[in-house]
Amino acid sequence: MVNIIPNSWSDVSVSRFQELYELEEITDDDDKNDLLLSILCDTSIDEIQALDYVDYQTILDKLTFINKLPNRIPKDYIHTNGIKLYKLINLSTISLGEFIDLENLITSNHIQNLRTILSIFYRQLIKSEQPLLYPDKYEEYGDWIFHRESLFDDVRIIDVYGVIQEYLDFRKELYERYEGLFDGDGTDNNEDEPIIENESIISKAERIKEEKKQKSLKKWNFDLILYRLSKQNPLKIDETAKMPVIQAFNVLSMCKELNLEL
Repeated sequence: MVNIIPNSWSDVSVSRFQELYELEEITDDDDKNDLLLSILCDTSIDEIQALDYVDYQTILDKLTFINKLPNRIPKDYIHTNGIKLYKLINLSTISLGEFIDLENLITSNHIQNLRTILSIFYRQLIKSEQPLLYPDKYEEYGDWIFHRESLFDDVRIIDVYGVIQEYLDFRKELYERYEGLFDGDGTDNNEDEPIIENESIISKAERIKEEKKQKSLKKWNFDLILYRLSKQNPLKIDETAKMPVIQAFNVLSMCKELNLEL
């Protein structure tokens, strides 16, 4: 007997959603299905394996909704552990530091890092002492995002997963808008080493040296942006990270177009 049989993503929590996508590394289909049912039905593996074949297959057939990612518009606010958290509405207001953290978290493994990402998007609002003059404000960004991950364990994945697509849309628009800013950033196309006829040993050595340099530039791309904007002063990096990302990219674009040094 299974404990629950979810009918859609509405019945799945963030933590179970993350567990599901850890199953991708399992190659044996039977093992994967057993674990799939165990996670979604909140039932032990032993009880899952003891199910009658017909019951087992009937339940498995009801779980086909997992073949598509949740695609509902994310909620503007959620309640978790008695705390009300509000979603960032205008992504263009995020700081350079927030943008860099999101880039690292999403491009490395957005599902594995999902709870940390949600901690960035969902925050408490600080009530204004003069609401007629000043609106409520989101709490200031900080390292607390890593301490709040557990708050999202039991949140329904359908209520929050849409923030990923919202960010990807914003990211795409941002990169298109500042396309010239990232030209020649050392993008690695994973191509084989080019064959150049009659290339001298010295020329080849210089070319390889330049390719390594470009790869290093790509690896440290956003850290380099922070370093440049902070006037190459490591002590000012934290302060620079608070600059709005739009303002930071505007400054970098202006300096590049006018050939100005930072």
